[in-house]
This record gives sequence, structure tokens and C-alpha cells, in this order.
Amino acid sequence: YWAYCQACHESGRVDKDHVLVLGTQAPKESTDLSLPRDMLSLRKCEQFVQHSIARFLASKNMDALYLPELFYSEQRKRLLVQTPAGWLGRDLTGSSNQKWLSYNSGCMYLGEPAEHTIVVEDAFSWYKVTHSIGSSVALRGASVCALLGTSIRPSLMQRLAKRAKSLHAFLDGDKAGQRGAIECARRCKTFGVHALAATAPDGMDPKDMRLKDIRDHCEAVQA
Repeated sequence: YWAYCQACHESGRVDKDHVLVLGTQAPKESTDLSLPRDMLSLRKCEQFVQHSIARFLASKNMDALYLPELFYSEQRKRLLVQTPAGWLGRDLTGSSNQKWLSYNSGCMYLGEPAEHTIVVEDAFSWYKVTHSIGSSVALRGASVCALLGTSIRPSLMQRLAKRAKSLHAFLDGDKAGQRGAIECARRCKTFGVHALAATAPDGMDPKDMRLKDIRDHCEAVQA
């Protein structure tokens, strides 16, 4: 099933159902901060909805293996996930000015720092990196935090200063991610945290990488 979705993505095939579900333009309700009333578990959605969203996830190199239960809002054209920090919604149209949206004003980041902390930008990368390092002996006890952006907010910085001894800024391999990683490392060093900026390869982000490559990259930084 997932192989089929990936093949459709790679071939560039787009059918009417896919456009119907994902849309071509973000609706005006897309950035409404209230939790959508029409959200429905993906498992209960019609099959064409499940197929379209599975293909979207495959296009982002994401797999159901390491994702929690997902929900869909047809009205908002958003994929919703309940994270430990609250509900987040991912735009499916590619045209919203808010790719990720938090429905909980207290949701400033995901995850909690440990002695060794890896920081990434978004929720998808957080799920994938967390899963990929779970089997690593070298990274046992490490944690992953998602900045939900490219900068460390004060609330997370306070926790990092108290709990972390080392930090790996594993942000996206674009100019914004590279600048953000350097700044994250600089700020952490001022609090006595040993920090390194080692982003994903140029033009990629952590979720674009294979699980083994993520694990190898993080182990190399930790070493």
C-alpha cells in the first residue's frame, strides 16, 4: 500500500480524488485557531481520503510506522495530530501561509530535553528522528525536541540550561535551517551546554533521510 503511494508520487500521477482531498488552495478557515469540529480519524475516513493522505505522507518521506493516530479536517484541508504538547495541524494544500498550526497556545515545542538533546524543526522530523535513534546504543537516553521553527524559545532554553549537557542542532539543510542551527548552538553555549550545529544535507531535512542515515548522522555528532 505504501509502496503504491510512493510510486504514484514518484511518477507524478495526480488523480481527482487526490486533488479533492488535498485541494489546490488553502480555504479561508485554514488558519482558524480553534480545533476543527469536523476532524475525523483517518481510519474512519473513506478509502480515497486515506489513499490521498497516505500519498501525501509518502511524498514527505513519512511512514505510518512511527506516526500516531492521524485525523483529517475536510473544511480546513489539514492533517491533525495530537502530540504530547497539544494538537497540531499540517496544511495539505501547500498554499497556506501557516504550514503547521498549533491549536494549543502553550504548544511552543515538542519533547523534553535530556543530557544529550537533538533539536529539529517540525513535528514530522520529530517523529522520524525519535523513532530512528530508538535502536541506537550510542544514543541511549538522548531526547529529541522540535522547535516548531528555527529558533529556541525561552521556555525550552530554560529547560535545556537545566537538563542538557550537550546539544545537536539537526535543523533543515537550507539557509534558514543552517542559520538557525548556528544560532541555537551559540545560545546553548552561553549556558554552558556543549552544542554543535550539524544540519541535514543541503536541500534536505531530517525527514527526507533514511532511518539508518539519520541514526548514523546523530551518532557521528555525539561521538
